[in-house]
Amino acid sequence: MTLKTVTIGYPRIGPNREMKKALEDYWGKKIKQDDLVAASDKIFENNLDEQVKAGIDIIGVGHHTMYDPMADWTLRFGLLAPRFQPLVGTMSRLDLFFSMARGVGDVTALDMTKWYDTNYHNLVPEIDPSTTPKKDWADYIEMIKKAVAKIGGDKVGAEIIGPITVVDKASLKGVTLDQVVDKLIPLYIDLLKELKALGVAEVQINEPALILDKAKDLRSTYERVFTQLATVGVPINLITFYDDIGEAYPWAVKLPGVTAVSLDFTRGDTMSLLKKHGFPQGRRLGAGVVDGRSVWKDVSLASKMLKEIKDTVGPNVEVSVQPSSSLQHVPYDVENETKVDASLKARLSFARQKLQDVKAVATAAPGTAKGGVEFAVQDADVKEPPADMINRSKPFTERRSLQMATLGNVKLPTSTIGSFPQTPAMRKIRLKYRKGEVSSEEYQRAVDQYIAYCIGVQEGLGLDVLVHGEPERSDMVEYFGERMDGFLFTQLGWVQSYGSRYVRPPIIHGDVARTGNQPMTVREFIVAQDCTTKPVKGMLTGPVTILNWSFPRKDIARKEQAFQIGYALRDEVADLEAAGCCVIQVDEPALREGLPIKPARWAAYLDWAVKAFRLSTTVCKPELHVVTHFCYSEFEDVMQAIKDLDADQITIENSRSDDAVLKYLVEQGYDHDVAPGIYDVHSPVIPPTDKLMERVEMIKKSGLEFDRIWIVPDCGLKTRKWDEVIESLRNLVTATKSIRG
Repeated sequence: MTLKTVTIGYPRIGPNREMKKALEDYWGKKIKQDDLVAASDKIFENNLDEQVKAGIDIIGVGHHTMYDPMADWTLRFGLLAPRFQPLVGTMSRLDLFFSMARGVGDVTALDMTKWYDTNYHNLVPEIDPSTTPKKDWADYIEMIKKAVAKIGGDKVGAEIIGPITVVDKASLKGVTLDQVVDKLIPLYIDLLKELKALGVAEVQINEPALILDKAKDLRSTYERVFTQLATVGVPINLITFYDDIGEAYPWAVKLPGVTAVSLDFTRGDTMSLLKKHGFPQGRRLGAGVVDGRSVWKDVSLASKMLKEIKDTVGPNVEVSVQPSSSLQHVPYDVENETKVDASLKARLSFARQKLQDVKAVATAAPGTAKGGVEFAVQDADVKEPPADMINRSKPFTERRSLQMATLGNVKLPTSTIGSFPQTPAMRKIRLKYRKGEVSSEEYQRAVDQYIAYCIGVQEGLGLDVLVHGEPERSDMVEYFGERMDGFLFTQLGWVQSYGSRYVRPPIIHGDVARTGNQPMTVREFIVAQDCTTKPVKGMLTGPVTILNWSFPRKDIARKEQAFQIGYALRDEVADLEAAGCCVIQVDEPALREGLPIKPARWAAYLDWAVKAFRLSTTVCKPELHVVTHFCYSEFEDVMQAIKDLDADQITIENSRSDDAVLKYLVEQGYDHDVAPGIYDVHSPVIPPTDKLMERVEMIKKSGLEFDRIWIVPDCGLKTRKWDEVIESLRNLVTATKSIRG
């Protein structure tokens, strides 16, 4: 008998990045708000059509957003931080929404953090005792009404983020999770009543906070919340994803008022929990057996998991087939990829194909559906690099004096994180080069001219350590993957990182090494260094970030893939040093996001992650200054690993976090160089000199040793405009020189 099929989120960027274009045109004042809303509605309706066409029985609706769902619900529940309150009534609701995401004038944006262990970023609500939640969800109700009118209420699963997850992902000051949750419960009850009146099939309450270890201590909170929500009488599908729910399982699957529980069977060990504790009759088990975060077709594996699930729960428990998570984490449609080898393409499955995979698994007898490859276990034993390949030849204290002498012993050295604006002209000629419309010589000439311009700007502004600007790179992972064996690149394989920022993660499908053992970055470094007498950074993306921001193989362990990438980067570091480079930045912003959800698995991951980074960097002489960059990370979870990297300098996001990271570094005794970002590059606001001086003075007062501080923006500048960049960096240098005295 065919099983019910359910979806719990679909890509909201548009098949051809229509949402990105509309957003950036609106922010650039090229279109009006009505045009932006129309573009968003078209994507929303297209997504409904796709899922109806695939034969999905219950379609998750409410995941669609113009920027970020957490920001949506922050505004819908009236959780505005005090600094945004004066903006109410001075601008449209939509512009207020964007001000939280991007900042406006002197009002800084909300902080940003990783969404669990994915490469998606969510905005962080700020909640304190003055916060008084109130409903402002007319836009959401209108979305549900449109879906009900278009596909029928019996097909609509109204998707919302659950109250405990909303509060757990927030920054709380002076209030507890329970205090805020109790304030939100009446609003959730009112919302559920409105959804019930619209006749939706179910309300999909996303509570991924249940996968966290601390969820086991929140039983009373969850039971109190769902006891009250149950009074509404609307069917509730409690949804978790990205891992198993561990010790919370026995009571979480029995929460009051819940008619379905959706679980991720592709990560963690949900199957063992199911076998140990069973599943209650009278409610549906949403079996997340189609991997929503992998691009590999896994129909055969999913079908076998479904059979095991059905055999475990027996005939009296209804089971539905669904993706393990929202499909926002995979590209739209593999059929758009016209240049992929047919045999490899047949093994791939993007969002549209995942819908077909879900249906295939649901319509076949459990265990009989075919498609995809058999995957090996993920903890396979691999050969690790020997100790002499993962240690620098001298300790940091001895290295630093050598390095600073090379760099001129400048106090408070200034630099940037790496990239400069990707101008329309640069993007245009790169596209022409990819299409074969311009020669390699013409393209390289354009790149070299842009590099020379970037160097000239930096010298004119008075920066101390320069960068070449990365005009040849469309993406910090894609660029390297294109120059290494074992990577596949898509044409339209975009996924959302945050807001209008999308990336095309490469797909690792074979063993990794530099193609032909040829350098990947040395030519551009030499061009830049020849333009100046100041040091120019070599710019690399680290092995863990390349892995975590790619779709990995599933037939060998992730750590083996990380070591393969590490060996390739090690060769590149050696070639850069041989070319005269004395500062190399190896970015690892994804180190934290790759951390397993369960702390019990942290040590194993961090062990190979640190070794992979050190494998990449320790080939160099002690005189070479190794930098690594992190952004929007929860440092307390990986602090020891950051120390163990033994990088000479770490650059970090600091502009939105009120120096919390710096204070933590001081508390933990971090004793290498630190470059805290002093302004937010994700905002178009140009920071005035006096504000930057205040930021530098605050950094000095944090307790960090003055001689170990570098002054930088908090991330790369590729998304900004040149006028913003030049003015901001001029103010940064002016502020730094004033403080140097």
